[in-house]
Amino acid sequence: MLESMTGFSEKTVFTSWGSFSIHLSSLNHRHLEIHFNIPPSMEEGRLLFKKIIEKEIHRGLVFLSIKEKGIPPLSMKINYPLLKKYIAEFSQLKEITEIEKPLSLEFLLQLPGVLSWEEENKENVLKEIKEALKETVKELKETRIKEGQELEKDIRKRVGTLREKIREIEKATKEKERRYKKSISEDTKELMDVSEELTRMKVHIKTMTKELNRSHSSGVKLDFLAQELLREANSLSSKIQDAEITLKVVDIKSELFKIREQLRNVA
Repeated sequence: MLESMTGFSEKTVFTSWGSFSIHLSSLNHRHLEIHFNIPPSMEEGRLLFKKIIEKEIHRGLVFLSIKEKGIPPLSMKINYPLLKKYIAEFSQLKEITEIEKPLSLEFLLQLPGVLSWEEENKENVLKEIKEALKETVKELKETRIKEGQELEKDIRKRVGTLREKIREIEKATKEKERRYKKSISEDTKELMDVSEELTRMKVHIKTMTKELNRSHSSGVKLDFLAQELLREANSLSSKIQDAEITLKVVDIKSELFKIREQLRNVA
């Protein structure tokens, strides 16, 4: 089964902070690469989001966008131990400098680290986002598989064409050999000397079909096999001097170029 590298999914989740829109898309890429566009309130969930995506998606350029609609409820936190330390230091400073200016509450709260604001219920909100992202990744995976099925149909059809063309070349070369079996010309020798290339091509096609039949086919492996088939086709072109057979080899190369083009989109 083939899986495409292109797909898109989105989901909206409603939390105590308001709604979050999750957008997930993927494009062709040599390896798995994930880009994030998430609000500051979700930054601490970045590593978790990355692991969720990596569990299902193994190749492609993936973009995760989370848009926040609403303002997280905040609670005020005062660092009392630090505040007491500041007051003690200022009291000591007064004794040394004999300055009697009183410390205002406003001044104390503006000191570094004394006052902070924390988002309420953040742990539960992150959990809700995580579960929604799992569903979004699952839907992305489904769209990639669905498109992969269409790619697979096209590739299987072209592989069938390759088999047919190879059979035609085998038949044509055998016919030429039969008709000119008493000839000792170089052209006849070259015409008869393509069995190794044809045998290797049939082996590669058999391996390619076996890979297509796997539950999770590898686009990288299939592209390698298509490249090897193309190499054998080029070798055939250099040996065959018959116009009719040469055209069949051209057809094979054309199909291989189209297969490799499709495989650029396979995970």
